[in-house]
Amino acid sequence: MLEDEHLVREALEGRERGYRKLLEKYRGPVYSLILRMVRNEEDAEDLAHEAFLRAFRSLQKFNPEFSFKNWLLKIATNHTIDFLRKRDVNLLSLQDLPEEGSYLTVEVKTPESELEESERKNIIEDAIASLPLLLRTPLLLRHREGLTYEEIQEILNIPLGTVKTRIHRAREMLGKKLRGKVF
Repeated sequence: MLEDEHLVREALEGRERGYRKLLEKYRGPVYSLILRMVRNEEDAEDLAHEAFLRAFRSLQKFNPEFSFKNWLLKIATNHTIDFLRKRDVNLLSLQDLPEEGSYLTVEVKTPESELEESERKNIIEDAIASLPLLLRTPLLLRHREGLTYEEIQEILNIPLGTVKTRIHRAREMLGKKLRGKVF
């Protein structure tokens, strides 16, 4: 993105505007990804802050031929995985339900239907949280963050075939865990 490249250049020149604009633009996606991984708002805030600090300290290493967003998400993902390994915290799973506002149908929610939906989400979250870390991370990046296989490959620094295999295995494991429980 040309805008990101321009903002990175500004930041590297020591202009606060570049740092501020990059932070404003990517604070939401970075925090959201980390929150889904750690399941704790305070930890997510701290980790997001630390991820931005790491990125800004390493800004001179950023290669403008690649996506700044993917580079930043790679830093955030790796930092969070390190944190989780150290703390042995379970990852929050992705929700297998559409985002709010992503469709135009109107649903009438009853207390019973809200309870069922909440239980369904919890079952899905628990199933994904029980996946091994190596499978959860690419699954979350693919389905929650909407990244391509190639972007995940870049972020996790693993071969493309490995990305596809891990996502496929994660889906299979989820299917087995959720069979008969969710719908």
